[in-house]
Amino acid sequence: MTKTPPTDESRRVRAEAQATKERENAQAWIDHDNEARAVEERTARLRALRLAKEASDAEAAAVVAAEKAAEKAAKTARAVKRKSTKASAEAAAETGTKVGARTRAKVGTKADTEVGTKAGTKAGAEPSA
Repeated sequence: MTKTPPTDESRRVRAEAQATKERENAQAWIDHDNEARAVEERTARLRALRLAKEASDAEAAAVVAAEKAAEKAAKTARAVKRKSTKASAEAAAETGTKVGARTRAKVGTKADTEVGTKAGTKAGAEPSA
């Protein structure tokens, strides 16, 4: 088993094989880089969409919270107004001053009989039976 020296043909074949292998490796790296770049671009696009959605959701939540706060403030204001109306009607009943029919209707206390009933009697008068 003796080795024969390589011929020009075998050297050419071997060189072509080596060149083909190098081209395939280079192409594989190019494909790999292109795929990695595509993944990075998709990831960046999806991240931007997610951040935009989160910002939109946060803004919507802030609007809802502001509406709820305004609603609560309005309810509180109405409750305070009712209390002050009732308190002024009761104070008027104690002092004997007249109170409007609306206030009497809202309050519904004994001020109706003391300050003037719905039947129209005067303050301090006995209601007719």
